[in-house]
Amino acid sequence: MRRILVAVACLAGMLPCHGQVVLIEDVRLFDGVNADLRHGHVLVKEKGAVISTQLYIFRNLLDGEHMTDFQKEKGQLVRAGQENLIRLLKKYDITTGFSTDFIFGEYQALPLEFVERAGFWSNAEVLRQATAEGGEIIRMAGKLNRYGNFGEIREGWVADLLLHNGEVLDDLSVLADPETNLALIMQGGKIVKRQPWRRHGPASGW
Repeated sequence: MRRILVAVACLAGMLPCHGQVVLIEDVRLFDGVNADLRHGHVLVKEKGAVISTQLYIFRNLLDGEHMTDFQKEKGQLVRAGQENLIRLLKKYDITTGFSTDFIFGEYQALPLEFVERAGFWSNAEVLRQATAEGGEIIRMAGKLNRYGNFGEIREGWVADLLLHNGEVLDDLSVLADPETNLALIMQGGKIVKRQPWRRHGPASGW
């Protein structure tokens, strides 16, 4: 919580900062108010900053057997705070991007983030977070961006495409099982993975 308040304080000019704060990462307990009682979410929106959070890891893995009763109790507070954060993100149209940080070595669970977010945003909104919005965030790095323009289908942009068996706009759970449903991967305009075409359902790209 402290580093969130510090970041928002930097945005407000309350504390000296080296450069402009553009990304507040790994947010879960943001109450929307900073140290001088100005509304932090308004400052974030005014400055065009990004608040990044992760849903799956803190809404599922905290129920694991390795967690103590005390940790599970604290986890409930985290979830409540995160739901309040999502409410503020949606109300003030704050850019959030897609999950960027997993703990306990659970990166293989990243596809499940799509399903978790579908409980709070529309399927189209979640897909935009993972594609166009993610690209926008990377481009905020300016000269430090090593990847160029990507995240949208545009002439002259990096041609990174995923083609799935199933209609992701109707059912994001298609993305939760890439081993089964990911039919084609195009990276930099080159096909690096292709599965045999299956006729039992439509294919969709994002």
